[in-house]
Amino acid sequence: MDEKLKENIEKIKTLINWTNDLDATLYQVQAQYVVAMCIFNYIETLGMFLVGYYKKDEKTDEILIDKKTDKKIKTSGRKRFEKFFKELGPEYAKLIEDVKIDIYEEFRCGFTHELIPKKYKFSVVHVGRENNWYNKTEMEKERIRKQKMLDLNCSIIFDIFNKVCLIFVDILLYDFNRAKNKLINDIENGDENLMKNFNEVSEAINLKNFILPDEK
Repeated sequence: MDEKLKENIEKIKTLINWTNDLDATLYQVQAQYVVAMCIFNYIETLGMFLVGYYKKDEKTDEILIDKKTDKKIKTSGRKRFEKFFKELGPEYAKLIEDVKIDIYEEFRCGFTHELIPKKYKFSVVHVGRENNWYNKTEMEKERIRKQKMLDLNCSIIFDIFNKVCLIFVDILLYDFNRAKNKLINDIENGDENLMKNFNEVSEAINLKNFILPDEK
């Protein structure tokens, strides 16, 4: 692994791990809505590394070019979102595969562009306040996270008949963090397909312009 690649991996790890601040935002500040909106946006962003920044020809794997603009065609926000959303767990994958529920439209687009999900009545479940979150050890934080989580295998619970959904933000954050950490580990371990996307994304988003904190 050359020095440039090592540096880019450290930059991505730093950027992605800034999402760790969402723990305090949820448990100490109690900004459930803000955390939910951020996670749905981050899910789409991290999906770039799984599907690539640009669309590819299925047979040749070459980047597709728009004939009118002569520019590379980007992968869609929906494809990026749905790919990483499934990484949160099997029950999340089932939500994506359920044609009755457009998760991307409801939550990613709903929260970001219209303040709320578009079709369903919903509630963001409050997890309770935890003071001095920053002063707690990682072991204490993990104990609190698990203690507050209910016996649910998905953070989004739908009542299809009454069109009501509950969003358990603490579970959503826990599952997101687990998927996020797996992504980082897979990048560090040099998964071949993932590294190809990683290099493509790094160039496309101009990762070279990001200065690591210790480089200032």
